[in-house]
Amino acid sequence: MTITSLVAKQLTGVEIKDATKGIVEAVFSRFNVIDHDGDVTMPDALTDGAKVIISAFNHGSWDGQLPVGKGTIRVDEDVAVLDGQFFMDTQHGRD
Repeated sequence: MTITSLVAKQLTGVEIKDATKGIVEAVFSRFNVIDHDGDVTMPDALTDGAKVIISAFNHGSWDGQLPVGKGTIRVDEDVAVLDGQFFMDTQHGRD
């Protein structure tokens, strides 16, 4: 295993699959890369196929805001990907 140092994690690979249905695909984690806080996500940290909610903007769901969507985590060799769908029947999901 190799850990890349001094490399910042970046949110790249976001693709809107269907804007009217709120379907997205987003790479949200790169494995074995040190982020700005000095944290590293290991490949076994996430479960392939796990069901998740999409938090409100800026992790607002932690502060009581309702989730804005749902999705499934897909773990590939060096990244974790969200296959998600926003709740388009709500204002926050559409936003």
